[in-house]
Amino acid sequence: MFKVWKSAVLISVLFTWPLQQTFAASIGAEEYSKYGDVTGNGVKDQVILRATPIKKLDDSYKKISLQVKFGGKKRVWALGEGRHPVLTIEDVTNDGIKDVLVTMKSLTERGSVTGTVITFTNGKGHQLKLPEAIPIEAFFKDHYSAEVNAGRKKFEIDLKTRKDTYEKLGMYSKGKLNEPIELIVSEFKSLKPQYINSDKGLVSKQLISGFRREEVLGELTTYWVYSKDGWTVKNILFSDEGIKG
Repeated sequence: MFKVWKSAVLISVLFTWPLQQTFAASIGAEEYSKYGDVTGNGVKDQVILRATPIKKLDDSYKKISLQVKFGGKKRVWALGEGRHPVLTIEDVTNDGIKDVLVTMKSLTERGSVTGTVITFTNGKGHQLKLPEAIPIEAFFKDHYSAEVNAGRKKFEIDLKTRKDTYEKLGMYSKGKLNEPIELIVSEFKSLKPQYINSDKGLVSKQLISGFRREEVLGELTTYWVYSKDGWTVKNILFSDEGIKG
């Protein structure tokens, strides 16, 4: 099913657009059309997302394409295949002109987020790659703890509530780590538009897991702003609220 993100009123410094609408998959090709001024000329353009369901009533699609009709012209971009395509019309490149953002989950089991940004300059459409995850070092430490290093940020995770489990698994001996063990860092699980202070950009989320992916220890949130030099990290936060135990 296609999901469409709509604008909402800004009520805080950091804000996402959480409104979405769901469309049932059909047997044949499916499309959704939305209007917005993506060329910056003050006239609303038509943006069409098309795809063919791989299976009936499934959220997996092939032949996903994006078409933009503007000023008597049209451009088409082939986007491949994926799950849960999401179409957003918002300024995510921080230039004052609305962009077209399409995100989807890959067809792999892990379902990492892929997609593209279409931005117009002087009436010409350009396809931008989405931000790529920055290098992250994450590992267990002595005294039932872990450390996550992302960019210039360092985050400590208190794992004392899990010490009995870790001791039984042989990971620790009386608080001493028996051997080096890295944490598992997921790829992007979500990527959405967001205000970042006075800028407009994207926010990505990744999961940090322990000795197996199901043991989620926290969530890493990265805030991205676009400039002529590409995507730049503005801030990185880590949260394990509601996950400990």
